[in-house]
Amino acid sequence: LWWLVSGRAFAGLMFAYPGTALWNQMVWFAEQIWRAFFAVGIGPGLLGLVVLVRRNWRLGGALLLMFGCTAIFYLDYRVVDKDTMLLPTYVIWALWLGVGYQWLLDWVGELDPASQRWGVRLARSVIIGVALVALVWNWRFVNLSGDRSAREEGQAILRQVQPGALVLGW
Repeated sequence: LWWLVSGRAFAGLMFAYPGTALWNQMVWFAEQIWRAFFAVGIGPGLLGLVVLVRRNWRLGGALLLMFGCTAIFYLDYRVVDKDTMLLPTYVIWALWLGVGYQWLLDWVGELDPASQRWGVRLARSVIIGVALVALVWNWRFVNLSGDRSAREEGQAILRQVQPGALVLGW
């Protein structure tokens, strides 16, 4: 049990990339963030990080630490499902993005109080539009409704064994 809990079972997969290969993993992750937040979410996400750190340095620092530690560890972890292990970083980025967009909405509202209503409405429309465009654009990357590979592989395995056999997978 200790061998499993301590991580020794996975020691060969940890810190597995040398310098350039690790750099390639970091570039891959930056591209994933870029694609997931449709490029236009990068600036407001970074803005949200800065705003959050200035407002509440403990919360902002904790989120930055969680983001950084998760990204650093899993980028240097040689496994096939690394993209799912990095999901907490996407959640944190989405929080930063929300804080950044809220700050931008507040800023637009303060620019010209006379036209505040229209400016804020326009900014909200742009934010919603960007989110919808990102949703449509990224749908093809996450839509697995036509993926039958697990079923086909299972059926192929079951065709090769005796009826009532016990099949174990790794």
